[in-house]
Amino acid sequence: MVEYTRFDTGIFGAPGKTMSNNLGFNLSNTFEAKVTDKDSTQTEPKKIMLLNNLNFSTSYDITADSLKWSPMRISGGTQLLNQKMNVNFGATFDPYAINNAGQRINVWNIDNGGSLFRMTSANMTLNYSFSSKDTEESEKKNEQGERNGGREDDLFGTNTDLSDRRQSQFKEGDEESVISDFFKYNLPGI
Repeated sequence: MVEYTRFDTGIFGAPGKTMSNNLGFNLSNTFEAKVTDKDSTQTEPKKIMLLNNLNFSTSYDITADSLKWSPMRISGGTQLLNQKMNVNFGATFDPYAINNAGQRINVWNIDNGGSLFRMTSANMTLNYSFSSKDTEESEKKNEQGERNGGREDDLFGTNTDLSDRRQSQFKEGDEESVISDFFKYNLPGI
């Protein structure tokens, strides 16, 4: 007996052969702390972000005959070092045990002599932002860019008026006279 469907050669492919009714669960939250400032003149406590996001997600297949729960995914992120370092993490936990061949079986991991969940994968990423200008000048707002519907910070460099041809963009007599305000390319000394 050969199974046939007219959708096999279609652009969307054939529909699945098994019935599936998934019910998804997702919980997302942020964690902040309110702390009082050492300065006694401050009346309002300031908020400190502990975790930008913390997410838990899983699903339950109502029609499956076994292994109804999918692995739970936990992910989150925060910022450290004066919001210059982003730390993101994630892990996947499976509630089911595995057999000697490494296949999932319909037995809870805790009933098989393990813990409540079995970690199947984990990851962590760290990103750090370098800037060539860490002075008050770099914190000035890009007012012209903001008026034109852009960003107020100088993430993409400062504005250059290309319509004004009266002034040269290069310093005279300087061989290294490249426009340095288009983007930040100088790294601070280590």
